[in-house]
Amino acid sequence: MALKVFLLRVIFLTLFGIPSIKAEPVRELQIAVAANFRSAAEVLGQEFTRRSGVQVQNSYASTGKFTAQILYGAPYDIFLAADTKSVEFLISRGKIKQGSQFVYAQGALVLVCPEKLTCNSMGLQNSSGSLAIANPTHAPYGKAARSYLESQNLWESRQQNIVTGENIGQTFQFFISGNSDFALVAYSQVIDWHLQNKRLVFMTVPQKSYPAILQSAGLIHDKPAAREYLAFLRSKSAKEIIHSFGYTTEN
Repeated sequence: MALKVFLLRVIFLTLFGIPSIKAEPVRELQIAVAANFRSAAEVLGQEFTRRSGVQVQNSYASTGKFTAQILYGAPYDIFLAADTKSVEFLISRGKIKQGSQFVYAQGALVLVCPEKLTCNSMGLQNSSGSLAIANPTHAPYGKAARSYLESQNLWESRQQNIVTGENIGQTFQFFISGNSDFALVAYSQVIDWHLQNKRLVFMTVPQKSYPAILQSAGLIHDKPAAREYLAFLRSKSAKEIIHSFGYTTEN
């Protein structure tokens, strides 16, 4: 009898199926991050995932490159730019949600130098060595580098010795790999290098010699996880992470 009941159950389940249990979809964010903010963004992403369960996929490039990609429909949810103008431009084109933008960090420019040379504008002026900067056409830190060089009357005289990186990450690599003697890079990159117990000779460039590097965030796709991330980015704990990489933030 028991065997008969068992067989009937098997036949019933075969005919009518076993109710399926649908797994919760994995929540995920695609974030376009300016190259200078890479190390900070990695730590922020890990902390946000720990708190929310949302998986964060960061992509890194120059702000100008991302601006073009987003304009033509690249599937990012959030843009962490290295300036404010790019976000404002994308808002004007309807690619970033109006009112979502805010300054999440202010960056600083530094000059990194060979160990044996005095690390200041005079040392740069007196050396014939190559200088790496990010492309000033589309990289905010490149624009800041050009402004600084112009303030020191070095822009024209250094033209033949300038090595141009696609973004600030590539610019830093030029210096680290020995493909340039000097470099104008983000302070955050030097901080990250020092956190790895590696030392660099550097000078903080006076902020009055270049426009403030205000970095804006903007919401591309209006979904709950993206709004959660932007709210987290404004939190005290997120700001502490941002500060640890050499940035300042608004109160």
